[in-house]
Amino acid sequence: MESFPGDRDTIAAIATPPGVGGIGIIRISGSGSEELGQKITNKKLGHAKPTFTDFVFNGELVDQGIAMLFRGPRSFTGEDVLELQGHGGPVVMKMLLEAVCALGARVARPGEFSERAFLNEKIDLAQAEAISDLISSASVSSAKAAIKTVSGAVSEEVENLTESLNDLRVLVESNLDFSDEEIEGLDDGKIISRVGQVIDRISSLINKADQGIILSKGVTVALLGQPNVGKSSLFNRIADKEESIVTELPGTTRDLIKTDILISGLPIRLVDTAGLRDTEDKVEKIGVKRARVVAENADLIIEVKDLSRKEEPASNCEQLAHENRLVVYNKRDLRDEDERIDLPEGALTASAVTGLGIDLLRNKILERVGFENDESVFTARIRHIESMRSAVNILKSAELELVEVSSLDLLADHLRQAQNELAEILGSVTSDELLGKIFSEFCIGK
Repeated sequence: MESFPGDRDTIAAIATPPGVGGIGIIRISGSGSEELGQKITNKKLGHAKPTFTDFVFNGELVDQGIAMLFRGPRSFTGEDVLELQGHGGPVVMKMLLEAVCALGARVARPGEFSERAFLNEKIDLAQAEAISDLISSASVSSAKAAIKTVSGAVSEEVENLTESLNDLRVLVESNLDFSDEEIEGLDDGKIISRVGQVIDRISSLINKADQGIILSKGVTVALLGQPNVGKSSLFNRIADKEESIVTELPGTTRDLIKTDILISGLPIRLVDTAGLRDTEDKVEKIGVKRARVVAENADLIIEVKDLSRKEEPASNCEQLAHENRLVVYNKRDLRDEDERIDLPEGALTASAVTGLGIDLLRNKILERVGFENDESVFTARIRHIESMRSAVNILKSAELELVEVSSLDLLADHLRQAQNELAEILGSVTSDELLGKIFSEFCIGK
C-alpha cells in the first residue's frame, strides 16, 4: 500500500447513506488527497472545480462521475479534501472505496472528518457536536436549532461571556499587581454587579440550552388508565391518525402501541398502553406489566379517566411514582353540555369523539415537558449545561465570598475557574478522552 507524507493519515469514507440512490459520494481528507485524485482520474484537478471523469484503478473502469478537490485550508477539515461523486449504489460505492484505500487512504473512524475540522480550528467543539445533531434532526424546528449552533451563533455567545469574565480578571489581577494604586471600577459593589450580570447572561443561555436538549432528544408521553376509559381513542385523536384499535371490549389493547408525532415542532413518542387492572389473562397481564415499565421511563404520563362514570374506580395509576403526571377526563361528550363539572386541580376534560379539549391538551403536554417554541433555541448537550451551571455556581460563590471576605485573590481564582468551565464548551480546554467519546458517536463519513 502506498503512503503519503504529512502529520495525519489520508482518510476516506462513504459520505452518503447506505442504499440505492442517484449519487453516492466518497470523501477523502489528508495530505495525499490531491495525488490520490490524480491517480484515480488521470487528471490534474483544480481547486473547487468540478471535473467529470472516469474513476480508474489498475487500468479498469470502476465508475464515472465528478471529482472535486478542495485544497487546505479552504476545506471542511482544513486539509486537502477530495470528493468523488459516483453512482449511488452500495456495490459501486464499495468498489470505489476499496480502490481509494488501495491507493493509500484508510477507512475513516466515525466522526474523524469533523474531528480533524476541530483540530485544525475550522470549527469549535460545540459546532462539531451540532453537525451530528443536524444529521439526526427529527423535525424542522430541531434542524433549525442545530443550524443555529453549526453557524457559530452559540459559540459567539459563549465567547462573549468568556471575554466578559476575562475583562473582570484583568481588572482584579491588575489591582493585585498594583495594590498601591487606585484602579477605576474596582470597588466591591461594582464588581458584584458585573458578576451578577454575567450570571444572568449564563442563566439565560442555560434556559435556551435546556430547550435545545428537549428539542433534539424529543420526549416520551404515555397514556395510562383503567380499561375502557378511552385511552386508545384519545391516543388516536392526539396523534391525528388511526394507530390504536378501538372497541367496547375491555382489554383490547394488550401491548404497547407507539407512534411518533410532532407538536409545535417537538418530536414526541406517544405510547398507548394496556388498561391497568388485575387480570388472570396471561397476555393481558404482560401488557399491564409493560405499561408500568414504559410509564416509569416516560417524560410525562397522561392518566386517562372516564368522565361518564359517576363513580370512578380506584386508579392503579396512583401506585406509579411519577413526578410528571397529567390527569385527563375523557368522554366529555357523554355529559350534558351545560353541566358544571368540578375537577381536581390541574386536570383537563376532553372528548376523543368530538375533539373537544384536544388542542388544549396538546399545549398542556408541551408545558408539562418544559418546552417553549422559541426561535432563539439552539441545540446543546448535557455537558454544555453542566459546564454553564458549574460556572454559575462558581460565580455565585465568588459573589458571596467577596461580600463576606472581600478577597480579590479568591475572586480572581473563581473567575479563572468559571472561564475554564465555559472554555470547555467550545473545546478550548478539553481532554483527549472527552474528544474520543464525542466523535465516536458520529456516523462514518462525517
